[in-house]
Amino acid sequence: MDALIPIESMDVEPTDVESAAQSTSSSEIRSWLRAAEGARLEFKEAKQSFSFEKLVQYVVALANERGGKVILGVTDRRPRKIVGTQAFAEPGRLEAGLFERLQHQAHVRRPHPIR
Repeated sequence: MDALIPIESMDVEPTDVESAAQSTSSSEIRSWLRAAEGARLEFKEAKQSFSFEKLVQYVVALANERGGKVILGVTDRRPRKIVGTQAFAEPGRLEAGLFERLQHQAHVRRPHPIR
């Protein structure tokens, strides 16, 4: 059974240029769901919307920790559930907006369906 999982993953890694072309795999998503939130991993439910300003704050905090991930569309309490997100319709536009605001690259990826 295929499940389309509309979540957004923001990678904030100063030296990671090639990850923009990579896709997020099902195994990566499962790994993130099992991981604890911390200085380099943040989950936000963000089903319908999420403040761009709040996202900027998270990206800055992750950049200050030498990189990490913000995952939108996943509950932040365990057991985590994928709820999907409609917060940012165009990942490329979001990525460009973050770069324009921060002058720092944050890669935005949509994952493959989990099988």
